[in-house]
Amino acid sequence: MAPAEILGILLETAVASTAAMLAVLALRVPTRRGFGAGIGYALWLLPVAAMLAVVLPPAREAVVQLQPTRLARVSMQVFDAEQSPLADSSTLWVVAWLAGAGATFARMALHQRRFIRALGTMRRREDGTFMAQARVGLPAVIGVIRPRIVVPLDFDSGFDPVERTLMRAHERAHIAGGDLLANAAWAALSCVHWFNPLLPYAASRFRHD
Repeated sequence: MAPAEILGILLETAVASTAAMLAVLALRVPTRRGFGAGIGYALWLLPVAAMLAVVLPPAREAVVQLQPTRLARVSMQVFDAEQSPLADSSTLWVVAWLAGAGATFARMALHQRRFIRALGTMRRREDGTFMAQARVGLPAVIGVIRPRIVVPLDFDSGFDPVERTLMRAHERAHIAGGDLLANAAWAALSCVHWFNPLLPYAASRFRHD
């Protein structure tokens, strides 16, 4: 795939996902109040659907069938552009995008590693959870493929039986609801569209929902 094509797909998916995220941000609160938290949370599938609508082959094939002559001219223009100095600038933009995506991934991985290391040695408990040597940020679920519920060091002494039961149920609901995969998908989107200024705010609202 030529650099110009990569840039085109990036821009198209960024515009589509941004429009969908703006719609979600506008609708999430009234939807949650009217139809419940689950439906409000499901609205966040719209950015994914918008991007798929842009990149899936059937959509592009439909455009080819509707405008063959125009696309033929555009194809010739792209071919000519690849032979021109503009191709070099497209390559530079792709390199810059890759650098930004790599930096975003590295930053996320570093934060996750620091969090895991701060937990200390984790001991498996009889209830299937893992007790950390820390308290801050817990309880939590870590891992996507093999998720583990991690509870704080004072889990037994700092909470009564009812609280402990509710906390375990809360974390298990995250696993059963696919929230870990959803967070992983959002992290991947943040790496790919790191240049989108709307993403940080939308990410905070997504995690809230």
